[in-house]
Amino acid sequence: MSIITNAMDHDRRLYSVVRRLITETGWQHAPRYALAFALSAVVAGTTAAVALLLGDVINEIFIKKNINALFAVSMAVFVIFLVRGFSMFGQAVVLSQISNAIVLELQVRLFGQVMSKEPSFVMGSNSAELMMVVNNGARSATNLLRTLAMAVGRDVFTIIGLMIVLFIQNYVIALAMLGAIPVIALFVNQITKRVRSISREQLQVGTLLSNRIRASIQGIRVVKAFGMEKEIQAAMENNAADLKRLSNKQAVVSNRLAPFMEAIGGVIAAAAIAIGGWRVIEHGDTPGELVSFIFAALMVYDPARRLSQARTGLEKQLVGIRLMYDFIDREDFDGDPPDARALKVDRGEVRFDKVFFGYTGDQTVLNEIDFVIEGGKTTAIVGRSGGGKTTIANLLLRFWRPDTGTVRIDEQDINSVTVASLRTNIAYVGQEAFMFDGTIRANIRVGKRDATDAEVISAAKAADAYDFIQQSPRGFDTPVGELGGSLSGGQRQRIAIARALLRDTPIVVLDEPTSALDGETERSIQKALKRLASGRTTVIIAHRLSTIRKADKILVIGDGEVVEGGTHDELIARGGQYARLYAEAEPQVEIETKTSVS
Repeated sequence: MSIITNAMDHDRRLYSVVRRLITETGWQHAPRYALAFALSAVVAGTTAAVALLLGDVINEIFIKKNINALFAVSMAVFVIFLVRGFSMFGQAVVLSQISNAIVLELQVRLFGQVMSKEPSFVMGSNSAELMMVVNNGARSATNLLRTLAMAVGRDVFTIIGLMIVLFIQNYVIALAMLGAIPVIALFVNQITKRVRSISREQLQVGTLLSNRIRASIQGIRVVKAFGMEKEIQAAMENNAADLKRLSNKQAVVSNRLAPFMEAIGGVIAAAAIAIGGWRVIEHGDTPGELVSFIFAALMVYDPARRLSQARTGLEKQLVGIRLMYDFIDREDFDGDPPDARALKVDRGEVRFDKVFFGYTGDQTVLNEIDFVIEGGKTTAIVGRSGGGKTTIANLLLRFWRPDTGTVRIDEQDINSVTVASLRTNIAYVGQEAFMFDGTIRANIRVGKRDATDAEVISAAKAADAYDFIQQSPRGFDTPVGELGGSLSGGQRQRIAIARALLRDTPIVVLDEPTSALDGETERSIQKALKRLASGRTTVIIAHRLSTIRKADKILVIGDGEVVEGGTHDELIARGGQYARLYAEAEPQVEIETKTSVS
């Protein structure tokens, strides 16, 4: 089940999510939020002051024609707007600085969560969804906090200040205006439910679109080779059309509030004019009081409208925040047990003891598997595809854990030792030599981050990589391109072997490191692999049997079990499954041998 689906099934209440976000994230910036609120209060106060001062302008200047009041009020208005401008500037800058800090903090935290998860979780997850969690979750959180700060700091304070003016001028109409609040809240609540539902669909379709784009770019060779351009383009256009439809639908739903709020505002303004004018005519209220009241009533409408829209905006952000917290709360951490100790490797013996394992609950990959890999020797694990060979490597590196049984290194259960000490003692070279963005030097240094340049060069020479590196445009500082795209498969494998040599561990795991290479390149890399395996406990997951004939021991895996074991000659003489596999591969072996001789 995907990350998004899990999050949607766990629908937390609005207020509990907001409370958690404030306590875990927003509270760290409380002093700066307090400053932003103070500045918001100043802005709200100046707005109310303008509304209140307007009555004096009408009464003192236009009715009483007081020339002294003209200059005093004019100067007061100038000062009020000057203070308001600087306060709005300060508030905007402070809130932007807080938002920038929170985005960075949450992205770092969420990326740390990705790195802390079990490899099985990360490898079993959709990379587009993980990227969406890290980026969209952080943005949603900071947008929600900013919306809350603006709503409370600016709009609520402004409404309070203006309502004070309204009560001062005419408390009867002011009370009637308060009566409209429940009606507005009910309508807003109905709209936010629809916005919430549409936002979830948008998130799912948007992630699907992003994933399709990512997969198409990374698999561009397959797309081009099989003429899939039109098919991929059509699928993307369908996803984009769905996303456009949902976005348009949300735009319609979100903006339904506008005509409703305009109608409410019109009723309030009309009532204020009618009742206020009636009181001026019949009860002797001053025109200044009437104008001040009408102005304050009209000014209340704008922050009230923003507050109603803020609720729908919060619902949009809450989808990403719920998803973020669902990811943070997952407990599949790649951590150590409380009493974990460091792995100590002496002989380097590896033992699988009655190991059961399945990637899913109803499918067993390894079935009570037992075998010993002798320390300091090379053991090859062979078998047909899907038999469980790579699973053995995954369990040894603790990417996954056995359902039952134990994996031991020198009689130490690897589940009882620290992850760092386990993986520090194992060098891994896979079928797909993954390259990070950066230079050749940086990719070799993955094996040992503090390696000197001399150590990097020595490892490159031992891996038969030095010559092609020196012929590259910038030598060791040549960029490898995205996913190593500027290097050939053989060059990537040599760099992967160099990083393993640089790691200099007592145990080496080679997971079909030459299966994707041509025969000539494979024979060249075999020399480097032989240097890597020398004096170390070496586990070779092999598909091409020509590469493991000289292994000290060969284990044949079939249907999740060890069906036979021995040396190459012993297994051939036995005439069992290995002999049949070798016979199937024999034409290829003969061709490779003849090519090597010639």
